[in-house]
Amino acid sequence: MDASTAERFQTSPRPASVRPAAQYYLPVDLKLAIGGVLFATIFLTRFQLNIGSYFASFGLIALYALIPLLLLRRLMIPDRLRIQFFLLAITVPFITYVLHKDSSSPTSLLLFFVLYAPFTFRMRAHPATPGLWQWTMSTYANFCFVVACCGIAQFFLQFVIHSPWLFDFRPYIPDVIRNQDTFNTTISMGPFYKSNGFFLLEPSGFSTLMALAILCELSVFQKKRRLRLGILGFALILSYSGSGLFALAIGLMFPLSWKTVGRGLQLGTIAAILFFALGSVLDLNFTLNRIHEFENPNTSAYARYVAPMTVVSQTLQSTSASLYIGHGPGTMTPIVQALDLGYQVSDPTWSKLLVEYGVFGFLFMLVFVVYGLASSATAVEMKASMLFAWLITGGNLLNATTTAFIFVVITIWSASAIRRSGAPRAPTQPLTQPPPGAARDSGGSAFKRGRTGTLPGGPR
Repeated sequence: MDASTAERFQTSPRPASVRPAAQYYLPVDLKLAIGGVLFATIFLTRFQLNIGSYFASFGLIALYALIPLLLLRRLMIPDRLRIQFFLLAITVPFITYVLHKDSSSPTSLLLFFVLYAPFTFRMRAHPATPGLWQWTMSTYANFCFVVACCGIAQFFLQFVIHSPWLFDFRPYIPDVIRNQDTFNTTISMGPFYKSNGFFLLEPSGFSTLMALAILCELSVFQKKRRLRLGILGFALILSYSGSGLFALAIGLMFPLSWKTVGRGLQLGTIAAILFFALGSVLDLNFTLNRIHEFENPNTSAYARYVAPMTVVSQTLQSTSASLYIGHGPGTMTPIVQALDLGYQVSDPTWSKLLVEYGVFGFLFMLVFVVYGLASSATAVEMKASMLFAWLITGGNLLNATTTAFIFVVITIWSASAIRRSGAPRAPTQPLTQPPPGAARDSGGSAFKRGRTGTLPGGPR
């Protein structure tokens, strides 16, 4: 972070024994690598590399370019407990694949391993680690702000520009780099369309990103940037999606304190005022009326939250072992097709885990991911919201973009490592020193401090 950025936040003195992160130069290639993962997972969701029948998201490619760089610079290390949890989580999928080899998908099993193996790594205690964490949070917040502005502009430009590319430009992308999966990218609301942020694949993904960005602004930055919060909130409204509202509500419940209750009441009051002021103009009743979708098949809410329960209840006990270890990797879609329920069924993470890997697979995977989230320095509001989004709102279990995003924003940043990084340690050496005259990154005072998700500087 540069000096102008740091000036926007209040400063707090450090203990004399703490060596400021600003004294350690953050190389450009390292920032480009981390920023590349963020950029790919936010702006390049409509792109992927297609080679024959194989494909890879650019978020996953960027992630596997970042990992060797962090290892070579000795900034990232494997975590022993995370490895143990991962081995436990991967055991059930491997067993079910062996037992159901004829109906299982080896590609699904391999993808499961590739997507979650990075979660076994974390940043080590190094004086540069807090500065990198701060830079990542700032870059993430800036990217989300850009998407919010684009989403708002997209919504209002639809009344002037009537070309389909405004909401879905994928047909104009060459086949070799186009995301060819099926998504509800363009959703009509009578006379207008829901905003999808221009870069995102669906309004629901746009709304979830905005919810996480709001929580980031509220919990990470010491000085509340009210204009940004207003723009992010307005963008969330224009998505007309319940996924982001649910994710935001979950995040606002944490940390458990009276201050959190007060903050929730303030935001609720602001939301009520906006609803009565803009409800008729923007047809905000449409969002409230979507509560009835939970009762009606072939609606988004029913497909995401209700229909998967039917699939799970009808398949878990179909064989003696399916309750405990499931039906095998990649069997969720064939099972749904075989059931022929007559309405759309989504495959949220929780239902896919239960159907394919049973109760044991579900619990082992949940422990692995929750531990990675819980041990992170990222704010608890963001961690709770991200867990909800990953587990409940959509098919995120084998979504490479989502897992790469969770890794670079949350699980890689070990809270204990960041807290220990301020004090000088004999074995620790700084990163490559900057060339003479090069500007140093400011890492000292831009963020809150005093609890998980805030700037470390000493014991909690």
